[in-house]
Amino acid sequence: MKIRAAKFLDSALRMLCAALMGMMALTVILSVFFRYALSVTTVWSEELISVIFIASTFLGTAMVARDDEHIEINFIYDHLPPRGAAILRMLVSLVVIAVLAVVFKYSLGWIKVSGMLLTPGLEFPFKWLYSLLPVSCVLTCLVEAGKFVNRARVLFNAEAPK
Repeated sequence: MKIRAAKFLDSALRMLCAALMGMMALTVILSVFFRYALSVTTVWSEELISVIFIASTFLGTAMVARDDEHIEINFIYDHLPPRGAAILRMLVSLVVIAVLAVVFKYSLGWIKVSGMLLTPGLEFPFKWLYSLLPVSCVLTCLVEAGKFVNRARVLFNAEAPK
């Protein structure tokens, strides 16, 4: 059940990020067309591109964390025995979870303070955009917690880590 829910969430997140990237590309194309072919500058398109970019970045964070695609320096991992590398990766996951918990806490305060403001062009409430940050923190924490548990299982079962 847990695996099925995780796979569904992962698929939904991937489809949503792909749709956002497609929307952003289409909005950029339309913006360039309006600006250069029709000599019309649209405030809404520039703002929409920024909003979509921010949304895809925040939502894509958990997806990238799941695939271990974040930038990392492997030098230390490469010079450790497999068990040592697994322990270090577990510690890194704990640090990531701790940092995300702090960001989550302060992002809620930020949303309360400035969430009622509207974007200038679209008049879109910032709270909806800002709310993607705590959502991203929760999703990425779930991913990191899952990675931590999997690494602990491998470590305590004395299997070679992936």
